[in-house]
Amino acid sequence: MKRYLWTLNVIFLFGFSYFVADLVSLFIGRQLDLPARSPAVEWAATTEAQVKPTTEVYSSIVDRNIFGIKPASAIAPPEAVAPAPVQLPPLRVRLVGTIVGEAEQSLAVIEDLGTKEQRLYHIDDLLGPDAKLIEVSRNEVTFLRGKVRETVTVEEGDFPGQPGTGLSSLGQPASAVPAVAPRPAGTQNSWVLDKQEVASALENLPQLLTKARVVPDLSPDGKSDGFRIVSISPASFYERIGLRNGDVIQRINGIEVKDPQTFMQVFTQLKDETNITMDLMRNNQKESFTYEIR
Repeated sequence: MKRYLWTLNVIFLFGFSYFVADLVSLFIGRQLDLPARSPAVEWAATTEAQVKPTTEVYSSIVDRNIFGIKPASAIAPPEAVAPAPVQLPPLRVRLVGTIVGEAEQSLAVIEDLGTKEQRLYHIDDLLGPDAKLIEVSRNEVTFLRGKVRETVTVEEGDFPGQPGTGLSSLGQPASAVPAVAPRPAGTQNSWVLDKQEVASALENLPQLLTKARVVPDLSPDGKSDGFRIVSISPASFYERIGLRNGDVIQRINGIEVKDPQTFMQVFTQLKDETNITMDLMRNNQKESFTYEIR
């Protein structure tokens, strides 16, 4: 009986061992079916996820503008600074006198302070390489130098006549009472003049123009019918030949003087004449003056 009992115990022990071994084998088999993942790989993946944040994280920072940075579009570009204009030295000239008429007829007598040469200038004439004459008015001219306007005026001591005389507007005499010029020896409206005196006066025509103001006299239809003499300086050449303030010179030796250029040309030629006839209007009356030059 004991022998059979021992045999049953051995059989039971083997069966239980087989059952336990089968359970262990089944458990190990299930574990081997899962993909193996090493701790190093898991650490690397975790580290990569921490190192590379998503774009949503960045956009939230930008939207909140935690650093107070202005958007690029809100920052105005720097304004372009214009270069400073070139400062030109003033013109080294002296305005001797002007003859004011229509724009194309106005004249100016200008002296170069370097050479002491005096010349006549019309509108749009060039003075040197960079100065253009653009305006001529009473005792004043304006030049354009590049984009800069420069004005030259007659110096105070060079103004002809007395203050307050002259024309209040073109062709209209002012209210000043005309001065009566002393008449040289001779018959009425006839004079005998010294040749040297005439030559000296006409040799320096720009200087002669400073002793009176010569302006175009306009007829009712707006055309020039001569030149009116105003602001005559006392004891000047104009007085010595019998002219008065307000006289309108119309012809010299039969040549009509209706524009400044003709007026200047006729005057420059008188120094070679021995007899001169001048037709003028005085107080709305025609008169003729004759001069014998000896």
